[in-house]
Amino acid sequence: MEQAFRDGTIRFICATPTLAAGMNLPAYRVIIRDLKRFGYRGMDYIPVLEVQQMCLPAGEEILLPNFTTMKIEDIIKDESIDKVLSYNIKKKEYEPQRILKKYIRKARQLIEITTNSGNKIKLTPEHPILLMEEGKVKWVAASKVRHKQNICTMRAPYSKETKFLDPVRTERVTRVKKIELKKPIEVYNLGVSQNEDFVASNFIIHNCGRAGRPAYDTEGEAIILPKNKAEADYALENYIRGEPEKVYSKLGVEPVLRMHVLALIASGTTPTRKDLMDFFFNTLYAHQYKDLSKIEGILTRVIKMLRDYGFVEGSGGSQDDGSPFKPATQLLQREEEGLKPTLIGRRVAELYLDPITANKIIRNLKEADAKSRTLELFPVLHMVSNTLEMRPLMNVRKKDQDTMNEILANEEQSLLDTPPNPWDIGYEDYLRAMKTAYVISMWAAEAGEDKLLEDHGVTPGELRAKLDNIDWLLYATQELALLLGFKDHLGNIRKIRLRVKYGVRGELLPLVRLKGIGRTRARKLFSNNIRSLADLRKVPVKRLSEIIGPKTADQVKDQLGENDEDKEGKQDTVR
Repeated sequence: MEQAFRDGTIRFICATPTLAAGMNLPAYRVIIRDLKRFGYRGMDYIPVLEVQQMCLPAGEEILLPNFTTMKIEDIIKDESIDKVLSYNIKKKEYEPQRILKKYIRKARQLIEITTNSGNKIKLTPEHPILLMEEGKVKWVAASKVRHKQNICTMRAPYSKETKFLDPVRTERVTRVKKIELKKPIEVYNLGVSQNEDFVASNFIIHNCGRAGRPAYDTEGEAIILPKNKAEADYALENYIRGEPEKVYSKLGVEPVLRMHVLALIASGTTPTRKDLMDFFFNTLYAHQYKDLSKIEGILTRVIKMLRDYGFVEGSGGSQDDGSPFKPATQLLQREEEGLKPTLIGRRVAELYLDPITANKIIRNLKEADAKSRTLELFPVLHMVSNTLEMRPLMNVRKKDQDTMNEILANEEQSLLDTPPNPWDIGYEDYLRAMKTAYVISMWAAEAGEDKLLEDHGVTPGELRAKLDNIDWLLYATQELALLLGFKDHLGNIRKIRLRVKYGVRGELLPLVRLKGIGRTRARKLFSNNIRSLADLRKVPVKRLSEIIGPKTADQVKDQLGENDEDKEGKQDTVR
């Protein structure tokens, strides 16, 4: 795909933003057609961080090709200034480069960096500046520069008389100051060709640009298409003049933390408790949360939960009993505690399940097995719907209330999850899970998308998202049942999964396994007494063509291993 795009065979690509995560596309121009994107809270504006550029405030001196300097705001205003002096990292020399673009926006936050020689620069937090680490240069965002790091500056101070510039020298960072402004100020930047950098106040800083790729392009272009004046005003104030949002770690969300802890242990990345703590102490989560003792307490609770569920087992050291008071010797021994996944714990990690969801499924399977209960469609669908992975659940409207209460009254004895009391906090979620399971069971009973939209207010897009999620959870249930040895339940779980996948009643499953046969054609065949693969083999291709069309009929016969002679023979027999 990349090569075809480079060759011009593919002229343009329309895609969701996630394409960027897997494709290194040489796109010079990116068109942002929609400023809003569907998220957890519905349609919301794209974050400023995805559009924003990095900039300098007024007053910063930019080095020109004639070795003089000019304030960046004057360069922006003066159309005759079309070149600046740029540093070629590969050649280790300075050279004039063309200014491709000039930018202005507003900012509320700046970073001021000071070195041991007294050099200073102010720039926006996201703006990259050149540092030296272990003899190698690297670009680092201004907000990430730290005290005592080596920063790159020009070896010889420049002046009008200076005709030769030595390569870079390093200076020690003595101060990094964060400046919060009461009012937004104008900030500026330049798009520079080739080297993509320029010299500002004796520092070497990167130019701007998100579209285009530094390794392949000298510039890039992003075009925003507002749909009306309100969107245009929003884009101007937020994407052009606004500040990027702060990035916060999602590890603080406990379901996410539980999954990552189990994954780290299951993959062997953190074989001991100390390794696990060290890993998390070096994350953005720990950096932002800062209180390492509280993080250790949270991780200890998660480890204990995983051990209680039977997903992790300890070895050596001193295992935590959850008590807040412990002898000093136990604390030392606890660090050396080994963390090893059990067989089922490793499988839960491989299935990307929240450990709480996995434990719930395992508990319900064990209970059903102990009571010799048959796993039916609706109870299983409700069990997997009532999990965090299925959030957000379908809303229960006022006119749905009576239907949900009636279903609860009829199905209460067969449900795998015991219903809470109507006054309990979890009751509403329980009913939402019930509606979700009910709608999916209607789909599996061959209800059409139009009917589900009309009767239950569920759009085709919402239905498809829920079907994808529930297929994953049913597969996980099937895998856990297999691992636990519940062979009696495997057949029913597989049947339920296939019914949901194809949206058919059980009698059509033998037919929908064939390519080209969906729920509608399968029902047509069934209505014509063609109910199995054996029936399909017997029926002449001409008769089959009358029911599902000639192309599909030939395709079905090919899948059944019949050649042209077989088809002709059956036709002759009919004649």
